[in-house]
Formats: sequence, C-alpha cells, structure tokens
Amino acid sequence: MTIARKTGGRPSKRPTNAELAMLYSVMTAKEIAERFGVSVYTVRNWINKARKEESEEVANG
Repeated sequence: MTIARKTGGRPSKRPTNAELAMLYSVMTAKEIAERFGVSVYTVRNWINKARKEESEEVANG
C-alpha cells in the first residue's frame, strides 16, 4: 500500500498506526491529545482511521 504524502503545509503530528495502538492501550484519547497537542476529536479520528485501514488490510489479505 502506498501512502500519498501531502506537499507543503504543516507537518503531520499523527503517530503511526502501531504507535497509536500502543499508546491507546495504556492512555486515554484525552491523554494522547495532550501529548501531541491536538484535540480529543483529532485523536478519535486517528483511531477510527487506523481501525479502518487495519480492517482493509485484513480484507485484502
């Protein structure tokens, strides 16, 4: 799977899916948000996106 990289703008603060899974196993979404300086809503979006990507990878084998 190729990930399209954005050009210009602010660098992404989003952790990798593996990092996010590890963090979410021991921290709340609020704690992760505070650590990365983003909103809880953003962290929940990251988690939902990671879950969707994981399910697509499993489905595609």
